[in-house]
Amino acid sequence: MDRKPACREAFRWLKELGYQHLALVFTRKDKRSSTYRMVREAYDEVYGSEHEPVIIEGVAIEEDAYQKAQELWNHPEIDCIFQMGMTWPQALCRLMKKLENSSPSSWGKKTCWLDGSWVSLP
Repeated sequence: MDRKPACREAFRWLKELGYQHLALVFTRKDKRSSTYRMVREAYDEVYGSEHEPVIIEGVAIEEDAYQKAQELWNHPEIDCIFQMGMTWPQALCRLMKKLENSSPSSWGKKTCWLDGSWVSLP
């Protein structure tokens, strides 16, 4: 099953919504990883060289995501997080609760976790 067309469409949708500064989350950033190659190719087809995404790697379980989520505060320009699993939203919710802070929108293969601004919530 080719997932690249779905990723390409997701990136087109995010771009149409105005998201320009994405973080891409992977278990590993490695050219041997078919997921990494596929997501990067789809991203590059849509965004080209307009904005280089922030790459966050080493996220295999929720605890990894929780630790890596703290890196986001080093990149305040990030307005959307794209990932291919379920670990990121749970970790962000946990970290936000701890820090009492807001985070970027997150979109992934198995879930669409949105901040309140997407649905006009305060």
